[in-house]
Amino acid sequence: MAVYIGLWNGLETNRVGGALWPSDPDGIAFSVGSLGFPPALQAAGFSVVDPGRYTNLKDDFFCQN
Repeated sequence: MAVYIGLWNGLETNRVGGALWPSDPDGIAFSVGSLGFPPALQAAGFSVVDPGRYTNLKDDFFCQN
C-alpha cells in the first residue's frame, strides 16, 4: 500500500480513486475496511469509490454485494 500511495502522492489529482476488487480471498483482503486499502488510502487523504466485489472470469463487473 505504501508503494501505491507514494506513487499517487507524486501525481496532481483530486485524490479520489476507484477500486474494483474481485469476490475472491485476495479481493476481500484488499478491500476489507479494517485492514485493506480503504483505511490506508483514507489515512493518506484519498477518497475511495468502491462499487462492490465482482465475480472473476465473467464478462461484466456487476456487483455481487
